[in-house]
Amino acid sequence: MPYEIFKPVADRLPVTYHLPPLNQPFLLPEHPTGWLKRQTRGICQYYMNPQGMGLTMTDNEIPCSISAVIPVYNDRESLARAIPVSLEYLDRITRIFELIITEDASTDGSYELARSWAERDQRIKVRHRDKRLGRGSALNEAVLSATGDIFCYFDVDMATDMTHLSELITSIRKGYDIAIGSRLLKESRITRSPDREMKSRGYNLLVRLCIGGDVRDHQCGFKAFNRMKLLELLPSIQDTHWFWDTELLAYAERRGYRIKELPVVWKEGPGTTVKTRDILLMGRSILGLRLRLLRESRTPPSPDQYPQPSGGIFTQTGFMHLK
Repeated sequence: MPYEIFKPVADRLPVTYHLPPLNQPFLLPEHPTGWLKRQTRGICQYYMNPQGMGLTMTDNEIPCSISAVIPVYNDRESLARAIPVSLEYLDRITRIFELIITEDASTDGSYELARSWAERDQRIKVRHRDKRLGRGSALNEAVLSATGDIFCYFDVDMATDMTHLSELITSIRKGYDIAIGSRLLKESRITRSPDREMKSRGYNLLVRLCIGGDVRDHQCGFKAFNRMKLLELLPSIQDTHWFWDTELLAYAERRGYRIKELPVVWKEGPGTTVKTRDILLMGRSILGLRLRLLRESRTPPSPDQYPQPSGGIFTQTGFMHLK
């Protein structure tokens, strides 16, 4: 089977080699800094041979390109903990990643902290806005600017145990379109107040009753996506704040996306709350989405003009080497 080798950035013309399959060593003496590209179930996987030496690789050792996102608004203290922890766990999975911090007009120094990290580490990107536009809007921008084959995000308070990140990413690499952490599976271990537990279960029950679907936990802030499949969903998503997750998963299920729901260890972060007002607003959003889905089922929309991924680490014509 032929594989494409992309030379360093000075010479990006691909060279085709016939190499042994996975779990067998291979040698690239001509291109000691080359990258081996293999297409698997819609996700680009990159094998690196930095020393030009024979390598043996298993499925769990295949590097992949990841864009990880941390949305933040006025949570500098949590962000200070989240950045080094995120870098540590991402680096265990692959060396080809970017960490995007979407800062939504914070006033507590969150932006300045994120920028100081980005100045020291080129893997960190910061997206700052002078006016608060909402978490969903920030995630939309992050998806469009991301460069990884896999897009994931997690809450800044690290409520979900980050040891689950590898399993989340592996699910996408194995062919799932979406992988989500779930606090409502029986295997999950959750620590939170009875009030928040009741609100969460009530909300997700209302979603399933009004909209349908098999997803049990729509709002856990711990999700990963095949980014190209996610881009196809964005034109349908209208919410710009907390309902973004629910709306996205509802459309994904209706379009037959493969979704993997994973049990997690989850602990309520300090200072995090779910206000009754927010629950009422999201309840209204559920009913609005139900009506919209009913209208669309009667009158199928014309084909969407899906947004195109930005140029960046990977392009359609070749590979851009990370510095």
